[in-house]
Amino acid sequence: YVDPADAPGLQRELAFEPATALFAPGRGLALSAEILREARRRAAPGCVLEIGAGQGEELKARALASGWKRAVVHQDLAGHDRCLMALL
Repeated sequence: YVDPADAPGLQRELAFEPATALFAPGRGLALSAEILREARRRAAPGCVLEIGAGQGEELKARALASGWKRAVVHQDLAGHDRCLMALL
């Protein structure tokens, strides 16, 4: 869920994480958007995703465009987008 362009600024603690666990194409949005579409297609009643800082509004719009009736972005204690909850 992280934009590969943001790699140089990541916390050192994330250095041990495999790149496939952190980085996604499409400015870090592609995999989250695919999960939202697939969950909706499979008639899941809801979907909760950890998201990157600054991705909330775009993923919220994509959730609504995918057919979710409600999408809410929650921030972490520092005020950064951290979680998207999509519901039917």
